[in-house]
Amino acid sequence: MKAEILAAHERLAGYVRETPLEWSAAVGAFLKLEHLQHTGSFKFRGASNKIAMLPVEQAAKGVITASNGNHGLGVAAAARARGIAAGVYVSSHVSPAKARRIAAMGACIHPAGDDPLTAELAARRAAEESGRVYISPYNDCDVIAGQGTVAVEMQRQMPELDAVFVAVGGGGLIGGSRAANGDCRVLAGKFAGDVRMPAGRGDRGGRRAADPLGIDGGRAGTRLGDVRSVPARDRSRRAGDRE
Repeated sequence: MKAEILAAHERLAGYVRETPLEWSAAVGAFLKLEHLQHTGSFKFRGASNKIAMLPVEQAAKGVITASNGNHGLGVAAAARARGIAAGVYVSSHVSPAKARRIAAMGACIHPAGDDPLTAELAARRAAEESGRVYISPYNDCDVIAGQGTVAVEMQRQMPELDAVFVAVGGGGLIGGSRAANGDCRVLAGKFAGDVRMPAGRGDRGGRRAADPLGIDGGRAGTRLGDVRSVPARDRSRRAGDRE
């Protein structure tokens, strides 16, 4: 997987921003400022890598995704950069401001149901019926490779890096970060009270990238061919936990 991440880093040069790694005295750690990325999120990396890898004939058909948040915005922006169409399926819980930003990128918004799972299933059906590619926020190795370019930048910005803390949702960012970081420790974190992923205290095994409780603002579906695990080792910790 590391080779795929390094290839993504080269492929995306000139498309994604190399965001700063800056010291925060308030946190007591270096912060990777991905809020300065195009669309304000690392999600643009994975979407851009996936779309850049599509054959010309396939890309010409356009792409589809389901997201109430930053992934939908990332896909919309990446599709616009390549000059192809994008459809984003959203649930009724989507933020109106986020929906406006996605539409402003040229994507077609498709309201579908009252929860993200319903929206995802509708998006997958539409993709299968139309022959377009469905782009998962995390359940896709090309997307994970794109997210992992964050770690490639961090290694170059700070070669002596020995530990990285990554917020966990669907698992794409931490999967890519672990695969790219070699012997550097990668620790998963989540907000206290977040029920989407078990705390797993002391668990040194991988996390399912296709966790049905984890996607982009709500529940998501799993299916045959899912990415079954991400190589994130060490332990998942809740904010505020102590050793």
